[in-house]
Amino acid sequence: MKAIALLITSIFIVGMIQLFLLIAPPRTEEESSRDILAISMENCDYLLNLKEKGKVYRKGEKREAIVSKYLDGSPFTGNPAHQYIDPEQGLTSDFPFEEYDAYAADLLDTVQAVIRNKQYTSYNDPNWGYQTMQYYFLISEDGLKQFGDQTYTYGLIFCYYMDDVFQKVTVKLYKTEGESADVYAEFGHFNYEISLY
Repeated sequence: MKAIALLITSIFIVGMIQLFLLIAPPRTEEESSRDILAISMENCDYLLNLKEKGKVYRKGEKREAIVSKYLDGSPFTGNPAHQYIDPEQGLTSDFPFEEYDAYAADLLDTVQAVIRNKQYTSYNDPNWGYQTMQYYFLISEDGLKQFGDQTYTYGLIFCYYMDDVFQKVTVKLYKTEGESADVYAEFGHFNYEISLY
């Protein structure tokens, strides 16, 4: 009887050790910074959700937009408001995706500049969820000043990992803390379909 109890205890301990070895250690500031700086607009997917303007995304060659206003604030009068690029047919509308690509590239460049210049306070959250992990960068006042002609009072950059593999970086910028984000953007390689509806 003692032998069986000892065997069961041994199996349990070995199993727990193996499980512990499978769990990735928390990400460090340096690792997450390196992952953010490695993103290139030339080959990454992106999602832009701009308050009071709409949403635009690019995943590979697929692009979609649902907007109520253009980037300059002028009303969108296109019909329909859902425009897209079909990889097989090319551009199916005259929607100015190039402007949004340029906006996304500028936004990513600014995020990377904030990270390079260490204009943030960082912390990690290894317990965010099973097999997922996030690393956060709270943007400093000096860092917020780099985001164009808008005045933001609060900003957060965070890295998202799944099974210890970098998935994407998200940036949220707020003109008023506690309100919904004025700018919400994701950059990375999306392994899921995005629906703008």
